[in-house]
Amino acid sequence: DGMDLEIVDATTIEVKLKDPDASWGKISVGTNRRSRIWRRGRGFLSESSHIVVKTVLTDAGPVFITHERQPVAGSDDDLRNADFEVIAKDVTDVRPAGDLLVVFDERGPGSERIIDHAGAVVVGEDRVVSYFPAVDGEVRYHGRIPVRLSTEETRYGFADASGKLVVPGPFRNLDLFTERGIAFVETEAGVGVVNTDGTYVVEPGRYRTVGVEPDGAYIRAVTDDSVLVLDSRGEVVLETKIPLLPHLVGNGYALVENVEAPSRRKWLYSLAE
Repeated sequence: DGMDLEIVDATTIEVKLKDPDASWGKISVGTNRRSRIWRRGRGFLSESSHIVVKTVLTDAGPVFITHERQPVAGSDDDLRNADFEVIAKDVTDVRPAGDLLVVFDERGPGSERIIDHAGAVVVGEDRVVSYFPAVDGEVRYHGRIPVRLSTEETRYGFADASGKLVVPGPFRNLDLFTERGIAFVETEAGVGVVNTDGTYVVEPGRYRTVGVEPDGAYIRAVTDDSVLVLDSRGEVVLETKIPLLPHLVGNGYALVENVEAPSRRKWLYSLAE
């Protein structure tokens, strides 16, 4: 119901939902009316009449959670790769993360582990930092995965896609890397910004506060008497004295406002000049 199907081969069908806003559709296959539930993408048909397949599209190809209702023994949830081989057991949800997968078991948040498409564990659940939400269903690490350095204390660093620690910190707090390869971090010295090599773009403690724009193009920094806009290399492109405050409005522009003037007069600045 609510979808068009295209036969790809003897075991595979392509699912195209008619409603672009819908996320699920239901089909019946064969004379015995076997029901399946599918997500967008490609799913595999099975000989069993009890299997439900959830399809998740990733950068490295589709993966599938097969939920098989056993007549007596309950149910099994297997994660399968594009060849439909089992790569993880007891999986209740999966989120793409570039070429990696964040998988959950029945315990939900806090049970995450990060694996590759062969099923090898890259970051175990004792090291996963789990407070980063998925965006459009995907966790966007941009090549550097935040990891817990120790289970005994709250200190963090960044690992690469193999799980190797490459930006050791230690950090008291951190955020995900942006697509431009910079991330907010906090150390004992204060807040700063680091790049994927572990080099500080903004040294911790240099400014009272810093904030990285979502795309990583600019950094907003505050001192006791001024507000600065820095580029992704840490170079100052605009500085204003309080009460003049810059507001980044996108496309390389900032709107500067005098927050103490009765008229709250504003000026538009190009950050590229």
